[in-house]
Amino acid sequence: MKSSMDHVIHTAIHKEGGELNLIYMPYDGMFEWMMSTLPYKLYAPQNTSVYQWQCNNWPSNINWMPQGVKALPNRGDISGVVVNWRKDHAFTGEQMADQFHIPLIMVEHELPDASANQNLRNFVNSKMPNKAVFVTTHRVVRDEWDLDDSMEAFNIPYGFVVQDNKDILKDKEVLVVGDYSRGDSQMLEEMLSCVPDVTGIGYNQGTKEYSTLNEIILQMRRYKICITASQPNRPPLLAMMAAACGCAVVTNETRWTKAIFTEGKTALFFDAVSEIKKLVRTLTQSSELVDDMSIRSRKMIFKDHSMSAFIKNWTNLIQTLSKRVYIR
Repeated sequence: MKSSMDHVIHTAIHKEGGELNLIYMPYDGMFEWMMSTLPYKLYAPQNTSVYQWQCNNWPSNINWMPQGVKALPNRGDISGVVVNWRKDHAFTGEQMADQFHIPLIMVEHELPDASANQNLRNFVNSKMPNKAVFVTTHRVVRDEWDLDDSMEAFNIPYGFVVQDNKDILKDKEVLVVGDYSRGDSQMLEEMLSCVPDVTGIGYNQGTKEYSTLNEIILQMRRYKICITASQPNRPPLLAMMAAACGCAVVTNETRWTKAIFTEGKTALFFDAVSEIKKLVRTLTQSSELVDDMSIRSRKMIFKDHSMSAFIKNWTNLIQTLSKRVYIR
C-alpha cells in the first residue's frame, strides 16, 4: 500500500487543474500524435527489450530517458504508467507501476487475430485484472477481445481536430495516402491509376515522402477525395483523419471501418482491388455526393471522435486514478 507520505504528495500534486505527468511507452505513431495534444509531460524510458515506434519526429512533450526511470526529475509527480497492450510493455509497465505505487493503464488499439492472439488474450484475462485498468479505443475493441466482466475498462475513442477548411481551397481531386507492403503493390497500383493526376503520399514507389503528420493533414485539406486502406485488425486512422479534413473517403471494408463509417454515407468501401476505380469514378462524376459525404463524415468525427473529448476523457481518467490508494 502507498505510504501516508506518498498519498499526501499525490493528493497535493493531482488537485483539479494541476499538471499531469505520465511514464509512457510509445508504440503507434498516430496515437503518439494524439497523446502529444494532452496537457502532460510524457516520460519515455528507453529499453531495448521493449518494442518502440520508430520515428524521426517525436512530439515535443515526449521526454526520452536513456537511463530509464532513474532519470525522472521528481518521482512524486508521476500520475501513471501508460503502456500498449503488449506482453513486453505490460511486464515492464507493471514493474514501474509497482515501484512508484501508481496506476498501470493498458491501451488496446487492435482487434484480436483469432489464431495469433489467443495467448495474449489468456495472458490479459488471467494475469492482469488486478494489476491494471484498460483503455479501449472503440467499443468494438472490448467486444471482440471478450474482456472479463470483472476488469475495469474505459472506452476513450481516438481524437481528431475537425478542420473547417475556410482558409484552404479544395482545388484538387484525388489523394492516395498510406505506406503499403509488397503484398499490397497491386492495390496501390490501382489506387494511383484510378483517375488521371492522382497524388500519392507515403514511402512507396510512385508516392511522395512526408516528414510529419501535419504535412499529410495539409494535403488532405486540399483534396476532395482520399483513398486509403488499413490492415483488418488495425484502426483506420488515416481514413478517420481524412474524414476530419473534409474528404470523401474510399477505403477497404474491415471490422474496424464498418464499426466507424457508414457505407455510402460517410465512406465508400471496397472489398476487392478491382472495385477501387469504379468507386472513385462514382465520386468524381458527382460533386453533390462528394459534398454530402464530406459534410456527414466531418459531423461523424466531431460527434464521436473529437480531439476535445479525447483530451477531456484522458484528463478525467488520470485525475480519477491518481487519487486512489494502490495495493500491490
